[in-house]
Amino acid sequence: MAFGLLGANAQGQVVKGKITDDNNKPLAGATVTLKGTTTTTSTDESGNFSDQHRNQVNPVLVVSYIGYLNREYSVKGTANFTVRLQEDPVRWGM
Repeated sequence: MAFGLLGANAQGQVVKGKITDDNNKPLAGATVTLKGTTTTTSTDESGNFSDQHRNQVNPVLVVSYIGYLNREYSVKGTANFTVRLQEDPVRWGM
């Protein structure tokens, strides 16, 4: 599960990535939101997503999935980084 910054242009930057759980299993239907906006996308059955973010100086993605802790990631200037969501211990009564 890695996000890859593919490029930036006048249209904005395109971000692709993969969301998995602690066991590297893909999380289909995870939500990826551009922080501070209503721009969202969801992961496919393999945990992959792709989205274009316009006019953001320091774009931050908020990744969420029911039963897991939300995570935030800055994508400006980052070529690749790994995202693993951890189970929410409160949600699962741990």
